Amino acid sequence: MSGRATTPEDVYATLSRPPAEVGAPPVDAAPLPPDHAPPGPLPTVAECGQPLVAVDPHLPCLSAYRAAGWAGTASTTWLRSSVVERLVAVHEALPSGFGLAVFDGWRSPETIRALWNHYYGPGSQLEPGFLADPDGDGDPPHLTGGAVDLTLTWRGAPLSLGTPFDEFSTRAHLRALEDAGPEPDRSLRRLLHHAVVAQGFVPFAQEWWHVSFGDQDWAAATGAPAARYGPTAP
Repeated sequence: MSGRATTPEDVYATLSRPPAEVGAPPVDAAPLPPDHAPPGPLPTVAECGQPLVAVDPHLPCLSAYRAAGWAGTASTTWLRSSVVERLVAVHEALPSGFGLAVFDGWRSPETIRALWNHYYGPGSQLEPGFLADPDGDGDPPHLTGGAVDLTLTWRGAPLSLGTPFDEFSTRAHLRALEDAGPEPDRSLRRLLHHAVVAQGFVPFAQEWWHVSFGDQDWAAATGAPAARYGPTAP
């Protein structure tokens, strides 16, 4: 793998731990459901032509990959307009004191390949599935503008929910804390999950921070006849 000295998990290793008052009283959040069954063949794409829009005026954006110096990144965070509208709805529906912050949205082909080469290059022993193969089947979710990496905020401070962003380990799996997870991390993952699902997003089993709407993963999970979003660019 390449010898980068700075990665997003270094940049965001200091995300705020949930403070005591978040767990007193505990967040009232139902347990997470079992993971979706692995999808079969990915659905086709019926591109709807919806534009990318800047997320930054609507929600705080942490620009994780830009901050870490990855190739192909920009100062603006982009997502499809309907995705931004749904995120704003999630943000507004959260309990008092909570909000959303976005790590990353649309991702350029250059960044997708740089991440893949770094984490899954020669000698890598990383568990498969954390990142999209730029040469694999289907469209990389972040290339469509339908996938977003996010976290909760508490009184404006972005939170680490059991792991930092991009800690590619079993602890990052969405349900990793369900059986014996510490509080309030487990309840906060539940809160985030239920809030995004209520607005039509589909979670990703391997990363608590990744959800999508309109891409092929979303279509496979929801039974939609086709994905709404294919590869795009600002």
